[in-house]
Amino acid sequence: MVASILQKIKDYKVKEIESLKTTHSLKNWEEKALKAQPPIGFLKKLKEKKLPAFNIIAEIKKASPSKGIIRKNFDPASIAVTYDEAGATCISVLTDGPSFQGKTEDLKIVRRNSTLPILRKEFIFHEIQVFESRYLGADCILIIMAAVSDTEAIAIEKVALDLDMDIIIEVHNRIELDRALQLKSKLIGINNRDLNTFKTDLNTTKSLNKFIPNEYHVISESGLLNREDLEIVAKNNINSFLIGETFMRSENIKNDFKKLLGNHF
Repeated sequence: MVASILQKIKDYKVKEIESLKTTHSLKNWEEKALKAQPPIGFLKKLKEKKLPAFNIIAEIKKASPSKGIIRKNFDPASIAVTYDEAGATCISVLTDGPSFQGKTEDLKIVRRNSTLPILRKEFIFHEIQVFESRYLGADCILIIMAAVSDTEAIAIEKVALDLDMDIIIEVHNRIELDRALQLKSKLIGINNRDLNTFKTDLNTTKSLNKFIPNEYHVISESGLLNREDLEIVAKNNINSFLIGETFMRSENIKNDFKKLLGNHF
């Protein structure tokens, strides 16, 4: 059987985690994290807007496993400034190297050039990565339920909460959602992309959202290409969207922002 993309990612993340442990002890990483500027409220920022207003979590990524290079002229600082000016609510930064050609330095650059809350879009399997994320300037992390056990998710979430960070619990199916609802975070990301096949289906958001209690804030992720897509998802009482590829392929990000938002700002 051919290993899934997610399994391949997990295999090399284990090596990256070992490298982090070699660079600094867990205690040292914690100390570095605690010295960082206090986090900006990611969930708080999202809650400021209500329907019909839309929240755009604008993503910065150079490439993906399924599409290859997405943006050749890749300048994280310039993109971050443009997102700020265009009206993004928050920013997401891909830092994974082997599959997305991201760098931890990208997040540091974005932090220096933006006052918006930042999600570190990373495959997190160990607490040490949470400390690293806070040190780099991230305000929010991602826990991908397809990638971690319940025990790992609880441990990762605890460290993030202790650091006053927000956590997006990402799910793709009902089993993952039921597990996610056992955690403390009230921020759920529904990924329309299957991380094992990288195929997308917007119906994923619709089918899962009905099982999520009202006190949760839901983000729809992946496969959102135009305003029609956003309006379809918004019918499910969702107004937060994580969008990356559309902007990364754009020659005029500000114009495409306007097209996506329409009157939903």
